[in-house]
Amino acid sequence: MGFEGIVLTSWSTLGVYGIEWDSWTTVREMFPIDRRYPHAGFRILQAAFIAAVSGGTPLDPEAFVTDYAQERFGLGGKSARRLWRALTLGEAEAVANNWAAARKPAAEARRILHALQPRRNIREFSHLRLMADLRDHHIRFRLAELACFSHPRPPSPRVVAKLLPPLLAEARQLQRRFAALNKGAIHSGEMPLEEEYRFGGIRKLNARLGRTGRTGGKTHTR
Repeated sequence: MGFEGIVLTSWSTLGVYGIEWDSWTTVREMFPIDRRYPHAGFRILQAAFIAAVSGGTPLDPEAFVTDYAQERFGLGGKSARRLWRALTLGEAEAVANNWAAARKPAAEARRILHALQPRRNIREFSHLRLMADLRDHHIRFRLAELACFSHPRPPSPRVVAKLLPPLLAEARQLQRRFAALNKGAIHSGEMPLEEEYRFGGIRKLNARLGRTGRTGGKTHTR
């Protein structure tokens, strides 16, 4: 058909939006669903895409990642294979939103990435670590949310107080790391929106439980 190239678009979201209506016919705002980590953290995917379209055979993902880990990050063969494991742990559970089943593989992936010691391109590798930390934090938030509204016996205020404040404190640390790593890749005005999409749920949950007297103490909103 005469095609000479492919243009990749719509990186940041799935192209699906939640809508806030002003009236039956007027849209006030559209909110992206399933917001993605910024493209700056995915050089490995760009390299894989280039390798896939320029090679004469189908891409072998595992072989590509282990080669990339050795050449780009200076990891040894065993460490390169551990990176592949970290990047592929818990795929099915994440897709199914099975938070309880996803907790263990997410924690293991996080441990692996923090144990690996890249010798080159440390900043790029830090994106991978941060993504694993964000994933693990989100899963623990979802489990805490389920615990807070479980029936017929919801947890006591004391138990809830142990669940949410640590997650809120960790969210602040994660956002600082996110802002530092993605400085220049995201407009500064977008950072508060990124934070709200990522951590707004836990703050709203904490505030909601505070209004119902189930947090067992002061409500922390930031």
